[in-house]
Amino acid sequence: MLDKMEQTLREELLLSYQNGNEESYVFSEHSFLLFLEHIKKHKYFYKVNLQTRKSFPLKQGYEKLWDIIEPRCKEVGIFDKEDILYYFINFQAGFTMTLKHWVDTDCKISEKQLAEIIKNCVPNILIKRN
Repeated sequence: MLDKMEQTLREELLLSYQNGNEESYVFSEHSFLLFLEHIKKHKYFYKVNLQTRKSFPLKQGYEKLWDIIEPRCKEVGIFDKEDILYYFINFQAGFTMTLKHWVDTDCKISEKQLAEIIKNCVPNILIKRN
């Protein structure tokens, strides 16, 4: 039942991202804000989901996120797959635990405030420079 609900909510979330330029949009404060608004809207589901989770919530989007992180690492001279994996894991684990704390505290701070915090925690090498 949790899996079915998670799939439905994931589809709803993906619809909210349809208008963004994916390459420049990823890791932006606005992209985090859309995600956090979705989490807050369904916070009771995500509170249960994050408590019982055995893997990261980005698992379903693993390849897509990897396809963004890997080239950005390579742009700054990080080519070893294992090293790149550490950047990937760090982002995923930090993001997951941040979401967990936020829903555990009943989304006490605003989505905008948390989006700014998350954006500031993203490693510089993952931020796309123009």
